[in-house]
Amino acid sequence: MKLRRGMIVSITFSDHGEGGGPCFKFTVVGKLTSITRSTLAVDAWYYTSTKMRYESVNCTRFTIVRSAIHRIVCLKQCEVIYDEKDQA
Repeated sequence: MKLRRGMIVSITFSDHGEGGGPCFKFTVVGKLTSITRSTLAVDAWYYTSTKMRYESVNCTRFTIVRSAIHRIVCLKQCEVIYDEKDQA
């Protein structure tokens, strides 16, 4: 499957260790927002409205170097379990 902006993904990657320590595996889950030859960016906290622009104050973006990635899983919506519109 080809990666596309807007996909909801889970990415497992190696992160650096400070002070010469070992690297550790981490996983980030979110919306794929940028794809380059060397990096992928995932927003784990983002505005629901597409009219709002990204801002670092209220959004959390992780940029991951592709060479550190161990696994990418595309997550699909299975079932809506709550929608405020249904509570009227």
